[in-house]
Amino acid sequence: MLEGHDADGPVSNVVVSYKSIGINTFNVFVFCLKTRLIKFWHESFQLWESPVKGFLLPSHDFLIISQQGINVIAIGDKGARVIEDAEGFKRKIHSLGSCDYLKIEPEQHILFACQYYENR
Repeated sequence: MLEGHDADGPVSNVVVSYKSIGINTFNVFVFCLKTRLIKFWHESFQLWESPVKGFLLPSHDFLIISQQGINVIAIGDKGARVIEDAEGFKRKIHSLGSCDYLKIEPEQHILFACQYYENR
């Protein structure tokens, strides 16, 4: 469960993740319980036979652990923040909620995908 706010007050969201065998993807969805719409959708390549795990952290980050390494998706509504990777490099991470400036209708969807893992 992921809590957030909109103009009318608090909103509850549900985070769902799963691996699709037929098309070799790992998907993370955030569903708004108030509007019953998909708020965010992240899809990444993942072979069906290789292990993958996903965790929702208290910071509203979604952590994906696989044989390729660790991916962090900030699915909350926080602003940008700096995190440090394993080599000590500082990286700026933006939450998916920071895309609210895009001029789209609430019923439309935004897809964040990376086809080539090594070239993002």
